[in-house]
Amino acid sequence: MQYWVLKTREDLPGRRDFIEHWDRFVAEGVIAIDWKLDVAPDKVSQEEMESSLRKTYHCTEGSAEYAARTIRKFVNIGEKDIVLLCRGYPPKYCGDVHIYGVAQVVGPFYDDRDSDWWRFKHKANIQVIERYVLKSLLENTLKKASMLKTLHEIDVKGFDELLAALRSYYGINIDITEGREGDFKVRQFKIIVEKAPDGYVAYPLGLKGVVIGQGDTYEEAVSDIKSAIQFHIETFGKEVVELEPPVLEAFIAEVGVTV
Repeated sequence: MQYWVLKTREDLPGRRDFIEHWDRFVAEGVIAIDWKLDVAPDKVSQEEMESSLRKTYHCTEGSAEYAARTIRKFVNIGEKDIVLLCRGYPPKYCGDVHIYGVAQVVGPFYDDRDSDWWRFKHKANIQVIERYVLKSLLENTLKKASMLKTLHEIDVKGFDELLAALRSYYGINIDITEGREGDFKVRQFKIIVEKAPDGYVAYPLGLKGVVIGQGDTYEEAVSDIKSAIQFHIETFGKEVVELEPPVLEAFIAEVGVTV
């Protein structure tokens, strides 16, 4: 098992702007990156990837080598690897850092050529955190003065220290099973998403209590309900999910009723 830090936003070349893909990570249950390649990165050599990148981006050999090396690392991320999803930061940055969540990879690399956003993906179970934390906390535990690269590899000692600090200072519990041999303790919920005139509303099945998520888009509603479920469980305890029997399938049907 290895440990990684991955950025979720796409910086737009030549502009002080970016596209945030965090909601897509959550909605699809994936981790992802993207470079424009005319080859399949899991089926070609490093040199072939570099050649494709130079042709597409007209970049230097060094830039092409860095990008190809990053893509290769992402391709080789293994099942059960743990990935911290957060905003990057420069060396002299003094503000807080947004931690979006933590993912455990549950599937092999795949090249999603039909994707309307990032193309290179792994299926993952994602625990939503959505908290700002001190940059010094990440810097001191992970030993990273800056995190501007797309993908960083971190060691288990640093990750464990980060978990302890998040729990101690922020009350954030990242739920990884004892011994590092199992998956996240993730329970899958059936979600109903309704489209209304003013946006989308989502709610889960198989959960005690009233939990509702909403958003202007489908993806925002799914992300919001996932955060709401997490907060509900943290607030009222895990017994709110202990329903028997579990919901196996959900259907939508129409019937005519005299009114």
